[in-house]
Amino acid sequence: TMPSLSLGTLKSSPDEKGNCHRLSIDALSSKSHEFVTTYKARIFSFNSDRDPRDRELVHVRFPATQGVCTDAWAECELEKSELARKLATKFNEYVRQMTRIKPDISDLEATRISFLKSQMATLDSISFVHRKRKKGDCLVFQEVLEDVFHFIGSTGDADSANHDLANPLLQTFVHFSFCHTRGQAVICGLKGTISNDQYKLVTPVIHSMGRHFGEKDGGKRAMRKVLDNHRCSALCRHLPTHFN
Repeated sequence: TMPSLSLGTLKSSPDEKGNCHRLSIDALSSKSHEFVTTYKARIFSFNSDRDPRDRELVHVRFPATQGVCTDAWAECELEKSELARKLATKFNEYVRQMTRIKPDISDLEATRISFLKSQMATLDSISFVHRKRKKGDCLVFQEVLEDVFHFIGSTGDADSANHDLANPLLQTFVHFSFCHTRGQAVICGLKGTISNDQYKLVTPVIHSMGRHFGEKDGGKRAMRKVLDNHRCSALCRHLPTHFN
């Protein structure tokens, strides 16, 4: 057989519709970042007749640090993704309720936030050009977003100079995440896209009291910094403001 330029995987965890995929990862597309190494890949569905995502391009991440337990890392990434998605659903409901009783913020009523679901897969075949990866390594992947904006940074600062900086909805979500985890965590590092009043965001940074959420989790000190940088919006009025 011809030596391969791609990395292959076993069957992935399911997406939102319950479909699982295998990946063909372009080994030459790797980019190194502080915490992760990213790749481009194409997914092939195990339910190709009914899965609109069959052959879609996706964004793949591995931990940047060599020798890390990749399955524990990937599980943690999935946990972050699921917590963010769960809180976004609750938050959208909160916004709906608030805009009903407060006409002055009704312009936010149609706006929703959502986080991409992360999926996890395990490497099964290795490329001859890429010795860094080995069989059994775990990875996570998400759909590709075009024209990603950094809305709120990992210290809670408003990042994107070319967007509405106050970003009242996302600022409120940061506050909401702290309240709805009973002060145990805060979600920040919000980046993604906005169109037709819909924010579509990649997995965020989560700082927590117990530092459960990976290398970017700065614990209590980072939580304090995010809350210090937070600017309450009109929607925050009904959320507690005691940050001990």
